[in-house]
Amino acid sequence: MEGISLRDASEQLDIPANTLRRWWNQLLSKGYSPEVENEGKRILLGDTDIHALQSLKVLYNALTLEEACEWVVLRFGNQAGSVPGTASELLDVKLEVSLMDQELLQLDSNLYWQGKQKTIQHLLSVWEGLKQKLQKGSETIETENTA
Repeated sequence: MEGISLRDASEQLDIPANTLRRWWNQLLSKGYSPEVENEGKRILLGDTDIHALQSLKVLYNALTLEEACEWVVLRFGNQAGSVPGTASELLDVKLEVSLMDQELLQLDSNLYWQGKQKTIQHLLSVWEGLKQKLQKGSETIETENTA
């Protein structure tokens, strides 16, 4: 299978090459399984790897690099198999909480630039998403405890 170089991916994702290499090494250290087998020093990335790095770029705005990498590894990293449901759902909840924190930190700015109505609607939407994730997570835990 062919892939693209880390430098080409860097340009495609608009991430400096040294940052992308650091992120890639962190993903590998967390157990990420690359789509393309790499031989020698040259790193080749497949489509799934590019999507994983795109997700990491977004998540890195809300989480630490370590937390973002753990989430990406759970979502993309196991090419052969299953993602543990409970662990994945817990990371989803953690991500939603981090995003809610970010929204609250930007509240003043959003009220100024977007207005009261739009800001409140957006916050309510984020809050509803968080509540749904929490509800789903608690139902999963209850199901596992009764099984």
